Amino acid sequence: LFVKRTPKSSGYRPDYTGFEVPNKFIVGYALDYNEFFRDLNHVCIISETGRIKYAKKS
Repeated sequence: LFVKRTPKSSGYRPDYTGFEVPNKFIVGYALDYNEFFRDLNHVCIISETGRIKYAKKS
């Protein structure tokens, strides 16, 4: 569904893609971060502040 735009690409291109996204950590629409954000009805980039806030606590 998603293809990341990255300079480290292996060169493989799938036959079908939904969206090209930046080389960032994306969440939402069933993509989660530590079981958060999975229920969003859109896809977005999580900021570094968000990643720290929702990091797993040991």
